[in-house]
Formats: sequence, C-alpha cells, structure tokens
Amino acid sequence: MTGTMEELLAAACVWLVSHWGLAARPVRTSIVDAIGENGFRAVYSLIAIAVLVWVGFAFAAAPPGPLLWSFGIGAAHLAAAMMVVPFLFIVAGLSGPNPTALGSEAALREPEPTKGMMRITRHPGMWGIGLWGVLHLIANGDLRSVVLFGTMALTALVGTVLIDAKKLRKLGGEYASFKMATSNLPFAAAIAGRQPVGRALAEIGLIRVLVAIALYAGFVYIHGWLFGVPVFPGLPV
Repeated sequence: MTGTMEELLAAACVWLVSHWGLAARPVRTSIVDAIGENGFRAVYSLIAIAVLVWVGFAFAAAPPGPLLWSFGIGAAHLAAAMMVVPFLFIVAGLSGPNPTALGSEAALREPEPTKGMMRITRHPGMWGIGLWGVLHLIANGDLRSVVLFGTMALTALVGTVLIDAKKLRKLGGEYASFKMATSNLPFAAAIAGRQPVGRALAEIGLIRVLVAIALYAGFVYIHGWLFGVPVFPGLPV
C-alpha cells in the first residue's frame, strides 16, 4: 500500500477523523475527565503531528493521479501571487490579540477585544490555512494535490465553525457578544458596517505586512528546492 493513492486517501481520512473525532464533545469530555485538559492537549497534539507526518510522506510517495481540472498557467501564477494573503492572515493572527486562539479566552475581557485582523475575521489563522489550500487547488488539479490541499482547506474552514461552537458552549454570552461584533467570513463584518477596515489595517500595521511579505518571498524562493516545483519560472529547483 505504501506509495499509492490509497495510502494518501487513508492518511487524509485519518487526519479528518482524528481532528473532528477527538474534538467531538463526548470524546473530548471523556478524555479530559480521564487525563485532564493539559493531557488532552498533549495527546491531541501528538496525534496531529504523527498523522500530519504520515500525510506528508504519503503525498510525496503517491503518483499524481488523473488531472481533474486545469485553469492554465496564468491562473496558477495568479494563485501563487495571491498566496501573500494567507501569509498576512497567519502572521497577523499569531502576533495580534486573538480571543479564538487556544487558551486566550482572557482577551475577551480586554476593553476592546476586537483589534487588527480580528476586525477582518475572528479566525485569521484558520482562514490563512484554508486560503492556502484553496489557492493550491486553483494551481494544482491532479488527484494527489486535490486530496492533500482539499483536506487541509476543509479541516481549516470547518474548524472555524467548530471553534465557534466550542467557545459558545464554554464562554456563553461573553463569546456571543464577540461573535456578533465580528465575522467568520473575511470582511463580512466590515461589509455589514460592524467593523471599520481602515482601523483594522492601521492596527495590523506596516511591520506585520512587511513580515508577511518577507516570509512569502522567502518561501516562494525555496519552494522549488523543497518540493521540486518552482512557483514562478526562473526560480531555483
């Protein structure tokens, strides 16, 4: 089975089941009751890392499989250029106040819990991963890529809904107020008039934008060396 599409599909399924299954309320509650919250987080993290490594090796070994779609080289280059957006979402989400992050519930009690990227989406990291997956799907339509990037995009975007549900159960009205003031879908709160985009950009700041661009540029440069496929023509392999 090693080096086959079946192995990659199996690894992707185990990734989804382990993520959503362990996070399901009855399963999580049982594990937390047995080994505590920190124990659950440790087990969850170890399983996630192990399965992610398996997914990576299975993807590298699997054949490309049939081409399911192709939007052309222009669309692939456009998707690659837009990849700077997920980098900005992830950088701003990790470096700014984020009440949806693990163990960061105290941020909801700040005088203004909604700042920076939170005004754009309350799940910047998850949307960063989700957009990364979707943009890769635009550029890569072979079955192997669809399995990998589709799985990661699905995990992240469904994860935003699961996080909201868990936080609402745990924090009640405190999180409900934050949820009402923000949006899961990027820019939806701004379009609805609940959040000012100009203020969001000012709070994100130039430094975070420059860091995101630098990380994006560095990853574009080494992409061919890491994965054997240059993002743009003329880059090293």
